[in-house]
Amino acid sequence: KDTVNFEGWSAARVKAWKNKEVNPNAYHYRFNLPGEEAVNGPLRESEIKPFMERVKEVGVNVHWGTFSQVIKGRVGYQCSNYWR
Repeated sequence: KDTVNFEGWSAARVKAWKNKEVNPNAYHYRFNLPGEEAVNGPLRESEIKPFMERVKEVGVNVHWGTFSQVIKGRVGYQCSNYWR
């Protein structure tokens, strides 16, 4: 992804990217970092242990975008949906 000209990015992604230093949760709730391959579908068996370790570390009443950063390829809304 183009982080200079933002070619091919939605307006929402550009806005979240420009504010990610101040509010990383807003960016990571919906978007992976440029170059990070997205993982779709249900959480895989190999992702459940890191997910549960994160639950123990920060709880579930947190910003899901920030929570998701340690689960490679996943974004906050996916983690939130898994918990529900």
